[in-house]
Amino acid sequence: MDEIGKSLRNQLLMFNAHLLKSNHVEPTVLKNGMVPVDMDLTPMDNSNTKKKGVSFTYKKFMGYAPMMAYIGKEGYLANAELREGKQHCQSGTPEFIRETMALCKTITDKPLLVRLDSGNDAAENVGILLENGAYYVIKRNLRKEDKSEWADNIRSWCSDIRHPREGKMSMSGAPSKILNIRPKPASRKVSAIVLFMK
Repeated sequence: MDEIGKSLRNQLLMFNAHLLKSNHVEPTVLKNGMVPVDMDLTPMDNSNTKKKGVSFTYKKFMGYAPMMAYIGKEGYLANAELREGKQHCQSGTPEFIRETMALCKTITDKPLLVRLDSGNDAAENVGILLENGAYYVIKRNLRKEDKSEWADNIRSWCSDIRHPREGKMSMSGAPSKILNIRPKPASRKVSAIVLFMK
């Protein structure tokens, strides 16, 4: 959108990573020993402006939809990319993930746990994360799939099914696949499915 900004972006991102590292900032790990890396769109309301790139966002206002990546429990900024409001969240995300993985590896050598929303539930993203040796949690986008049928299919390969609390079921199969399924209380239909894999 802004050619001058684009030309300096890589230098600024590398400087940001260097600044964290040179000041001995070590992102705090989760209880599992992994460093969280959260990536998501952050729609910005720019209604009543005439700025270049402002357009109708999925949040139903005029604005930008920048992609952001934060590392550690503290939420240090690892990467950011200004995007037009109308841009779909998956558009340009594979490149953003590659860039973020490289930046995060300059900040820490601990294992990374990447967390993405359902708008980024795409095989290409999973492939990039696997190539980079990252663990990940991606909220499943069921699209037109039947939630109950999908959950039944998953149950077929799960060896350990638990009910940690009322209304929540945790299923695990192979050590690399853990699913959390939250049924709706009245209908017992699945309302959210989260994958945790490597």
